[in-house]
Amino acid sequence: MTVGRIPEAGHAIRALFLVDGEHHPSAVLDAVRELEESEGLKAVGLFFLGGTEKVADLSALSSPRWELVVPGHPADLQGEFAAALTRLRPDLVADLSDLPVLDSGTRMALASLALAQGAVYRGADFEFRPPRREKVLTRPSIAVIGTGKRCGKTAVSAELARHLARWGYRPVVVAMGRGGPPEPYLVQGREVDEPFLLGELSKGLHAASDHYEDALVTGVTAVGSRRCGGGMAGQPFVTNCVEPDRPMSLPPRPCAGAASAPRRRRRRGWTPTQWSWRGADRAYPPWRRGPPSAWSAPPRTRGSPSNTWVPTVS
Repeated sequence: MTVGRIPEAGHAIRALFLVDGEHHPSAVLDAVRELEESEGLKAVGLFFLGGTEKVADLSALSSPRWELVVPGHPADLQGEFAAALTRLRPDLVADLSDLPVLDSGTRMALASLALAQGAVYRGADFEFRPPRREKVLTRPSIAVIGTGKRCGKTAVSAELARHLARWGYRPVVVAMGRGGPPEPYLVQGREVDEPFLLGELSKGLHAASDHYEDALVTGVTAVGSRRCGGGMAGQPFVTNCVEPDRPMSLPPRPCAGAASAPRRRRRRGWTPTQWSWRGADRAYPPWRRGPPSAWSAPPRTRGSPSNTWVPTVS
């Protein structure tokens, strides 16, 4: 079994079980015991979702070995589940519930909360795993993501790039698209014109991919990568976005990522568009010197909008 947080050697997988009152307590406890023995799990909590058909006293589900979590009100279900995840820090959420207590919409909401906390969400015949987070960036970055297609990610990326370039940074846009190049590919914004794009087409490249568009409309450097497939948690099936061993003239670690830097090609990335900018080779602009609390707005340029975006630190 694959879990989000890999337990230390010799340690059991911490599991939070979702249970309900439509199952008899003896059936629930036997299932928990069987999964602990067969899957190497350690129950750290039972989260009661509701239902009273087969359980008269919730104390039947109690044990000194785990915490029994009973939400006070159905409206508080997701909030109390998120709090239980934070408090118990399970590696795995095991869904032992079913209709009519747990419908598909609520199940997906609970699965999303589990993935956000880095826990695997496992049901009887399915399993959702948290997306990988390759830690390969060495510069500050802005991730531009979206939960759907055609929602303006590329346009927002371009606008951010223009602002950063106007403020004195040297931004690099890293795009991961379904028509990207077979290997990470760098494009200088100043060289993108019609002859250049026709030349790229003659090489068999998809010259309308996002990194060409980013370079064309922003004038900054862009790096293209590709991905194929998209999972329910936003994980590509295959991508070349994270390829740290490539001896090409890319900015250091420009792609998205998480966990330890991969040592093999074709590793999974995580985000449709990832930003990083560079500036370590020169001083920050005057308006951004000193601690973040002392930052002021950048000097306005002719024609700049009144609602100019200013970086903030949370």
